[in-house]
Amino acid sequence: MNDHESRITALEAARKEIEDSLIIMAHLETKQSTLLREQAEYMTIHEKRLRQAEEQNRDVDKRIADLVSAIGEWSRRTQ
Repeated sequence: MNDHESRITALEAARKEIEDSLIIMAHLETKQSTLLREQAEYMTIHEKRLRQAEEQNRDVDKRIADLVSAIGEWSRRTQ
């Protein structure tokens, strides 16, 4: 094999390695995009549930305050 043929063989091997690397990179980018989309969806759901929980806590706080007020009013009337 002469020098020219060995260079062509080396270039073909390098091209094949680059193609393989590009295929792997494309796969990893696709996988990463999918994971990021799933994470964004999870965060959206989590934030929505957090807002709902905060709203429920405010409702519970209001009910407790109303109950304490009613008990205080009842206590004043019965004294």
